[in-house]
Amino acid sequence: MNANKILMFLPFCWCAVEAQVVTNTGVITINPKTTMSVVSNFDNQNTGTLWNDGELSLLGDFNNDGLVTFSPTIKGGNTRFDGTSKQIIRGTEVPEFQNVMFNNSAAQPAIELHNEINISGKADFTQGIVNNQDFGGMVVFEQNGEHINTNTSSFATGEVMKKGGASFMFPVGAGENFRHSKITGSKDAANVFLGNYFSKNSNSSWPHSKKIEEIDVIDDKEYWTLEKKAGKGDVMLTLSWDEYSTTPGDMANGEEENLHIVRWSTDKNMWVDEGGVVDVSNRTVTTPVSVSGYGVFTLAKVFAFLPCKLVVYNAVSPNGDGMNDYFKVEGLNACSISANSVQIFNRWGVEVYQENNYGEDGKLFRGYSNKLPNKLLPAGTYFYIINMNFDAGGKTQSHKKSGYLYLN
Repeated sequence: MNANKILMFLPFCWCAVEAQVVTNTGVITINPKTTMSVVSNFDNQNTGTLWNDGELSLLGDFNNDGLVTFSPTIKGGNTRFDGTSKQIIRGTEVPEFQNVMFNNSAAQPAIELHNEINISGKADFTQGIVNNQDFGGMVVFEQNGEHINTNTSSFATGEVMKKGGASFMFPVGAGENFRHSKITGSKDAANVFLGNYFSKNSNSSWPHSKKIEEIDVIDDKEYWTLEKKAGKGDVMLTLSWDEYSTTPGDMANGEEENLHIVRWSTDKNMWVDEGGVVDVSNRTVTTPVSVSGYGVFTLAKVFAFLPCKLVVYNAVSPNGDGMNDYFKVEGLNACSISANSVQIFNRWGVEVYQENNYGEDGKLFRGYSNKLPNKLLPAGTYFYIINMNFDAGGKTQSHKKSGYLYLN
């Protein structure tokens, strides 16, 4: 069937097109509040234009060699992949979707992505794993692109790109495991990040024996990649663990507070520690500050031996009532054999407080930034990093502790 021009203009109209292949060489316009359903394969050839401001339901394969787009001032355009058997997305040109829904009930992964697709609005991962890892495709989220309903039966396997400075969770995984990573906002609209996940042992390419001495055990079941392709803003990174499916059980066996994010440094040719703020309830680890580089990341357990007890009280209420008036760290000066330091960062990874020899001569964090003198910081969640050196049998060793700090 050839479609030279199909204009969908009636409000609340539902129109179905059924043929072995629907081939468009002209213009198809789907107006708002209009639904077009294609139960066969759809081929938008190089002279074809598909303008979707309504609802397009595709039950077969989708090929685009022409123009697929929408009106940016109209927010209702939605393209649905509603197949009950495997669907293939391919073509020589990039389709521009405002909103897209993956809703394929076939055996997973049900959707093969052979080219790039751009999403400016919302991607609804209702059902259907999008496999671009094996076919060279890519899912691209534009400045305001986001996704919902990602789960163990609906995510992307392969590269996912995010443009802009907003925070973003990469909807990535492998097999039947949704293993997302997340970045904080960078406030740089020019930023472009590329994320991926691999259910593989990183040791064969990046030897686990090459690591800084603070790292004990590196996750040998999985790793993530994060690349900055454009822009100047840096981000904090969050990874998750799941001891019931992918993460080795001994990584989080009652010692979750010792989990950190590590990165393979191409400059040093070894694994380096990016730190870790652990959220046990959500099974996540977040770098306390912006990552120091990009590339390959995974989880690791770090050595936690200290010859003394360090107790952190991570709630500060600078209201002068005598309770939690300052950030209290018991045992810090007694445990340190040289200058220690305390750093505090806001949720964007910006340092708002730093002090050496913390606790001495009244050097205490009372809710005020010493980067902006006399500025009371707003209530919220912050991150702290404590750096110290201690004596380990006549040998000086360093220790870094990080976590959440709550300012009320």
